Amino acid sequence: MIANLVQLWHASVHISNLFSTLLLLLVVVYWIVVLCGLLDVDALDLDVCELEADGIEVGSAHGSAEGLLEYLNLRRVPLSILVSVFAISLWLLGVLANHYLHGTSSGLLGLAIFVPNVLVSVHVAKFVTMPLVPLFRSMHADIAEVRDMTGTRVRITSSSADETFGQAEVLSGDNGPSIVVSVRTDGGVLPKGSEAVVVRELGDKSVYVVSKLEV
Repeated sequence: MIANLVQLWHASVHISNLFSTLLLLLVVVYWIVVLCGLLDVDALDLDVCELEADGIEVGSAHGSAEGLLEYLNLRRVPLSILVSVFAISLWLLGVLANHYLHGTSSGLLGLAIFVPNVLVSVHVAKFVTMPLVPLFRSMHADIAEVRDMTGTRVRITSSSADETFGQAEVLSGDNGPSIVVSVRTDGGVLPKGSEAVVVRELGDKSVYVVSKLEV
């Protein structure tokens, strides 16, 4: 038993698996801190729109970015959960593949395995978290239904917001979890960080039309 644990440790800290091991350790530390109450569960979450390249304002580019984010569940499941599943998959598949393919003896083969492992683990995270999508969609719907969003102040968190694309954080006076919603402007472009006010809802209450907040 001890010999197997020692072998697993040596495999984990080998150059082939070192990155995935460090990532997994960071995830474990993160969840320990969360369980101790020192961080919120969504502390790891960030504005997924930051994944867009700065300066891209073409509608088709926004559409492509939105499609990728939707495909990877980055818009529908907390980033902390996605990263956790990704880290577990990356470490487990990496250790097993390197052990059985070359006995964790070659750094070059380990690198060759690492690249496809990243792609596989990204999709593992996507499909493992798919059952959680309806749960978090329902949670967000419940939050939206308990309050009338019209007149609510928001701050733009995407690179910009226009008539076709945008995200904003709801500005609330309490210390509860932040709520990020999809927004569209009633004309013009609002840069990141600008404050706006919700003027009406679109369709199924998942998208809100906002207007620049005049100070």
